[in-house]
Amino acid sequence: MSTTTTKGKSTAAAAAAVADTRTSTIVVAASNSLDPTLAPAAYRCSGVNDEVEINNALTAAAAVNGSVILLEGDYNTVLTLSVAANVALKGVGWGAVINFNAGGNAVTVAGDNVKLRDFKVVIVAGAGGAGTRPNAVYATGRTNVEISKLWLHGDQTEADDGSDDRQNGILFGINMAYSKIVFCTIENFERNGMNLEGTNGNEVIHCEVEGNICYSNIQDGIRLEYALHCTVSGNTCNGNSGIGFAMSFSGDCTVSGNTCNENSGNGLQLPSSINCTVSGNTCNENGLHGLILSVTSDNNTVTGNMCYQNVRHGIFISSSDGNTVTGNTCNENDVNNTGTYDGISLSAATGNLIGMNTCKNNDRWGIMVDADSDFNKVSNNYTSGNTSGSIRVNNVNCDKNQIEFNTVEEGAPSDAGTATRSYGNYDPSVDAFVGDVGVAPF
Repeated sequence: MSTTTTKGKSTAAAAAAVADTRTSTIVVAASNSLDPTLAPAAYRCSGVNDEVEINNALTAAAAVNGSVILLEGDYNTVLTLSVAANVALKGVGWGAVINFNAGGNAVTVAGDNVKLRDFKVVIVAGAGGAGTRPNAVYATGRTNVEISKLWLHGDQTEADDGSDDRQNGILFGINMAYSKIVFCTIENFERNGMNLEGTNGNEVIHCEVEGNICYSNIQDGIRLEYALHCTVSGNTCNGNSGIGFAMSFSGDCTVSGNTCNENSGNGLQLPSSINCTVSGNTCNENGLHGLILSVTSDNNTVTGNMCYQNVRHGIFISSSDGNTVTGNTCNENDVNNTGTYDGISLSAATGNLIGMNTCKNNDRWGIMVDADSDFNKVSNNYTSGNTSGSIRVNNVNCDKNQIEFNTVEEGAPSDAGTATRSYGNYDPSVDAFVGDVGVAPF
């Protein structure tokens, strides 16, 4: 193929010299980046209203399903960064800092297949007015969103804005699907570190929340409401002023391997959730219960959790039926020595299996069956050193509970129930089976 020359350049070279040089990856520089010239001139921020350059880059990237990379430095923004479908917004690490000083949302996911990763968002003290206090990241009605390795720092200088839709680190609204939030650090928000909030019929579905650290938030570390088929695993939710992890009105979810310690409320809480697996979590030193199922949380499996040194019960099953609670360790609960809380406690709970748990050195009973709890089976547990005793069926409104084959270092189970059947319980201290009641088994 022949080419012509113009002043020593081929026409092909001349065309290349004037062609649009944008590629699928657009670099944006902060005013204080080490080398701002790594970004095209149009995408070098001044330090004021930096959302202009970043949003221009995001718009250009959207035309080619591309990526925007933020160099290290401070990006000062007063309008949301809007990330369209099929676009990735990436930083070079947590040295790329978006300082957001307005109401609304610092970053909005505006389409499907969006990726956010490797940058920091700081909500500037006092950002937004009453009724508009910002979230760091917001998405609703989107599919296949991936949020990874963000550091989100909130603002607690302003009072609670009165809504769970504001002042969160990450807020997922209705109809979020097949999305991931992984390996983020979320701290210091006035509401929740992370809030995945569907509604009845518009649930959050098939989302994964893994390996995040959520601490020092005023309400909950991680919160899910109306979630289906979600997995929450390997997260650390410590030192929040509310609950470490809370999931309500949800079903068929897996909650595993999370650490929920030193929260002012419950460590891990599931109200009104069904058919979930709660396994291998650590819930220690919380201001209320270690782990609680309540308000018709039915047919869940709670296994292999550790609940130590909580102010109230280690595990509390309240108004919830048909759960399998096995292989958990609940030691040294009721740390204030009030004599009112147990290792595992059931209240108004029917048809639960409490089996193969270890309950030691709690300040009331190892296991308590209380307040209209009927047809529960307490089987093959180990109790030792509990102040009031091993296992207790607490009142005549507790009907037809079965206490069997437990090892009870403190002596025989105690029964004030109706038609309780207790048999095969062994006390090693006297090398004898103790506390047989009724005809065994049902």
